[in-house]
Amino acid sequence: MLTFFDYVFYKACKFYDRGKPENAGIPGLSILVLLQVCNLLSILFLISIVIENRNILSKLLVISICVFLFIANGVRYNKHPYETLKERWDSEQEDKRTKRQLFVLFYIIISVVSFIGLAIWLGGKNR
Repeated sequence: MLTFFDYVFYKACKFYDRGKPENAGIPGLSILVLLQVCNLLSILFLISIVIENRNILSKLLVISICVFLFIANGVRYNKHPYETLKERWDSEQEDKRTKRQLFVLFYIIISVVSFIGLAIWLGGKNR
């Protein structure tokens, strides 16, 4: 699973690379954390819907999740920076690259759509 998140981080950094790989780490990390937060909040939204308790989420919980993920991923990608991942995946075969890119795109779409959809549904429920 960490290899998948490494690849998502690599692709996000590559998008923001623009010839200066040393400046791509923070935007790439931010995109990865945003996607992970969407996933965790979607799970919490589902739990809230199932147990019929809208009070399971709080601002403090959401902020804590964001800060924790940013620190945890920051430590990880300080040890495995974008340049290292770039060396690892820049030479991959074209068919593997295409499959991985499609999987990452699918992951991004599902994460964002499920987060927004569940947030709208939960927000409109029990008004």
